[in-house]
Amino acid sequence: MNTHQLMIASENKDSGFKPLMKTFKNCSLDMGHDNSKRSQRLDNANDHKENQVHVGHGYSEHTEGSEHLQDENQSIYEEPIINVAHLGAQIPVARQDLPVFVVLNKRINLSADEKQSFPDCVLLENKLVFTDINNTRLVIFNEDDSDISYISLSYKPWGITGVSSDIVAVSYPWVRIIQIINICTGSVKFQQNYRNECWGLSYYEHLLYFISSSAILKICDIKGNMKDKFRLPSCDVSYVTVSDDRLFCTDRDILYCCDMLGSIIWEFKVERLKGLHGVTVDGTGNVYVAGEWSNNVVAVSPNGKRCRVILTSADGIDAPRGIYFDKNENRLIVCNCNGNTVLVLNSKNDKLMG
Repeated sequence: MNTHQLMIASENKDSGFKPLMKTFKNCSLDMGHDNSKRSQRLDNANDHKENQVHVGHGYSEHTEGSEHLQDENQSIYEEPIINVAHLGAQIPVARQDLPVFVVLNKRINLSADEKQSFPDCVLLENKLVFTDINNTRLVIFNEDDSDISYISLSYKPWGITGVSSDIVAVSYPWVRIIQIINICTGSVKFQQNYRNECWGLSYYEHLLYFISSSAILKICDIKGNMKDKFRLPSCDVSYVTVSDDRLFCTDRDILYCCDMLGSIIWEFKVERLKGLHGVTVDGTGNVYVAGEWSNNVVAVSPNGKRCRVILTSADGIDAPRGIYFDKNENRLIVCNCNGNTVLVLNSKNDKLMG
């Protein structure tokens, strides 16, 4: 098995944009992070996994040995709150009889000298790409020849989404930037600095949707030109995906399905699913969510009323975070926070009506 090492070369590093300005009466938002809730997230995570990698404020620009990035041309402004329609406090109980099943296709061992941790993943044609937070790099697995290659990064990565067959967008929460990277050359095609932490992200119909400061969803093009933004239904969101004009995001307890303006369509919560992280959608609208603390993956129906636990630790997952559904081949890809193993599973389901 051959391995290759690529060092990234930044291009257009100082490019910036002027934010889209909107005026809202009596609407303002303190964009400072909810440190108490983020700290609680770390405490809960450590209770479940002694060797789990820290998230949120567990890292900072200073612990990484890098300097704080701030675009001098970028305006610092107070974010407006755009209210969303919240449902009642009581979430309906979902029936646990969803006819969705997965069968192991292959188990990929991304062995390395250092312990790896994968918070997110994406598939670009025949290449599986993972963000490796422990080793500050991207890991690329070529399905055609099982070749593994690496792209060294300057900062610890979190989210990743595909832009084209060889281009990805990567978020770096602790230095507050997003980069557009060519995975064939390892070069950074574009970099944008932001005022607040950038977490999960999703590319949909030529626009990049990303979580800012765990409470705001921002929408821009890949050159950083802001198109829109709105408040998310929780102040502790770290993952998002957009599919078929629906937006799905997770905090540690709840899966939210929203319309494209952020209004909640339905919410999903079950006791067997804890520490929600990665979220993805299949071709029939079923939603898959990773439970890092509960060590499982749950499939949820398009209307949020039915579900099924489809993977547990007995299947070889260990604190799953990153999750991606390959709609072309009808496959589910699950990567672990702990360990070097990735599961690729064939999905079998019946299309649900209503």
